[in-house]
Formats: sequence, C-alpha cells, structure tokens
Amino acid sequence: MLSVFVDKKKSIEIDAYAFEENDGLRVVTDAKEVPAGKEPETLKFSFRRPNHNDSTYLTSSTLTLDEGGIREFDIIKLQDLSFRRLIEKWNLTDQDGKKVPITPGNIDNLDPEVVRSVSGELVGIIRL
Repeated sequence: MLSVFVDKKKSIEIDAYAFEENDGLRVVTDAKEVPAGKEPETLKFSFRRPNHNDSTYLTSSTLTLDEGGIREFDIIKLQDLSFRRLIEKWNLTDQDGKKVPITPGNIDNLDPEVVRSVSGELVGIIRL
C-alpha cells in the first residue's frame, strides 16, 4: 500500500570519492569521474529523508527578496542547511584512523569540496 508519510527506516546513501588533483582535494560522487590511475578514498554519508517540516524550513530559509522585491534562491545555503539538517552517519576518520563524530564543528572543518560535492548530490535527490 502506498504511504504518504516519510519512511524513517529508509535513508539516502551517498558515496563520494576523494583524491588529490593539482595539489588539492577533488571529490566526486560518480566513480566514473575518478581519473585512471587515481586511488580514491571512499567517503560514505547517510542522510535521513526530509519530511514536510524539513522541506518548509529548508526552502523558507533559502529564499530572499532582492531590492526589487524579486525572490532569489540561495543554492549554496540550501546545500549547507540540507547537509547539516539531514546528516545521520558518515565514515570519516581523523589522521590516526579514529572515527570522527558528526558535530557542527566537525562539519565546519570539512574541506568545502567534500560538502559541495555531497550536498549537491543530496539536493538533487531530495528535490524540495
């Protein structure tokens, strides 16, 4: 039977592939985008599915009015808020191999390339 409620048992799983490129970090969510010869580290993220409350919060928090009264949508803010609000699990470890807990501070300390890549994929999946 079709349910109109968000199934809390189902999550959104996103794998990202991190590797060095041109003396910097590159992160992609499609394994086919990893250049031949590169050995990426697989980063695993699990997000809960957004409900109506999440959708309302995320869309209302990312829409603003410009000086002319026209609505503008801030995609960077949507990606950031979606990542922070919906993240449940990740497999990230520190340089000593210890699991890094999900905290606002640890999210802030992630390389922007990681969050942009993963949250870009997330926003495409949740389609608010």
